[in-house]
Amino acid sequence: MILDDAYLNRLLVNNFPSLKEQYFDTVSWQDGDDTGSHVVYGGVLTPYLTECIINNDTSEILKIFAFLEELLLKNDEFVNGVIACSVVGYITYLLLEYDHIQPLLGEESEKIFEKYRKVSNVNISIGETLNGSEPSSWRHWWRRFLIGR
Repeated sequence: MILDDAYLNRLLVNNFPSLKEQYFDTVSWQDGDDTGSHVVYGGVLTPYLTECIINNDTSEILKIFAFLEELLLKNDEFVNGVIACSVVGYITYLLLEYDHIQPLLGEESEKIFEKYRKVSNVNISIGETLNGSEPSSWRHWWRRFLIGR
């Protein structure tokens, strides 16, 4: 089994049929199922997860976190990168703001979250600055996470 964009993208839609419309809106004008998984997971799953966290939809959050954990347990570098950068990285601020959600993370997801928290030295509320940069300026933050600077 090849763990590539098409495989990961179809897996998302198969596990979350309610996201089919957003998925097809995202991939229809790009490369279909071969659209980059970072684009799909970051543009389809992450906004949905964000909405679930804000609305405190615990059952759906648990389902998403279990799905992410299952993917991370494949211990595939490509898959881990998609989940770390395009999902967990983007919801780190929410996990800090809605800290009652943190215990719902799976073990592997928790490791990624802790790495983001440690590297960024954040204990922020939405709207506060992130190490002196604006929270919306993720480029500096991503660089620090990915290459340690």
